[in-house]
Amino acid sequence: MIGMATFIDPNRIKPEHVIPKFWQSAMPRISDISDVRRPFATIGLYQYKPPFGSQQDYQYVAGVEVEMESSAAVPEGMQEVIIPENDYLVITYRGKANGLGQVWDYFRGYWLPKQDGFEAVEDYEFERHDGRYLGTDDDNSVFEMHFPIRERSKDQRLTDAFVVDEKGGHALQDLRGKRIRMASFRDADFHGIDMRSTVLRHVNFVGATWEHIYFSNLHINEIQMGGTIFEHIRRPDATESQLEGEPGTEGWVNVEPVLFRACDLRTAKFENCDLRQVNLLHCRLEGMMIDGIPVTEMLEYYKQTYRK
Repeated sequence: MIGMATFIDPNRIKPEHVIPKFWQSAMPRISDISDVRRPFATIGLYQYKPPFGSQQDYQYVAGVEVEMESSAAVPEGMQEVIIPENDYLVITYRGKANGLGQVWDYFRGYWLPKQDGFEAVEDYEFERHDGRYLGTDDDNSVFEMHFPIRERSKDQRLTDAFVVDEKGGHALQDLRGKRIRMASFRDADFHGIDMRSTVLRHVNFVGATWEHIYFSNLHINEIQMGGTIFEHIRRPDATESQLEGEPGTEGWVNVEPVLFRACDLRTAKFENCDLRQVNLLHCRLEGMMIDGIPVTEMLEYYKQTYRK
């Protein structure tokens, strides 16, 4: 496909408002594109980068399908994107554009969790509008949403022994107390793993994705984290810890402070974070900014104004 691209951050703007306006600017440029595939259809491509998750930002490309054999130049201000050949779950939606979110809710919340043989390809998806599309505000408009999927790899058993998980009642492969050394799990998929009190030493996690992890009472030491993203890290909704239950279960809550000690956080960025009651002690602050204001200047102003 060939089209115009824009960046969407759902935490700052509402995609259901911004994307239709973006199409208004893109449609007059469609006639600049050569070798458009017939029958005519427009494509809205969502391109994601890890870590994948709800409310993540993405690039949105508004354009049309073109013939694969086309050698025509890409118009200025546009880009060419190859949509991979894949299996797709295609969901047809009829209604106004502001209700299109129901399609994601159905795919992510209903269809996908029921599939044992398939999983989502997370880095893209696209909407397709053909002659049945009558506009964003028409109740009879038809959209097609294409979700790429692939066959789920079969689980690999490492042992015939099993133990029942206290939290969900699931049967887990029992590797408690085992010692695993010099192993490669590159591109492996771990799900439903109980790693309480596990020791990890000399482990390469470059490019790994961690989601829905209990990190309470975790000690992380001697770690190189360049390019690492911490996103949607939440504090339990409680005023005090409840540690009498089984650790990691719903009845067990830990609200003790998170401690960063002797860490090199130079050039780090904190965006849209709740930093209430955060305490910085004996830290170097040269060049540190809060909303573009140097912290050292704020502290100097405070000293001159309130500590005379």
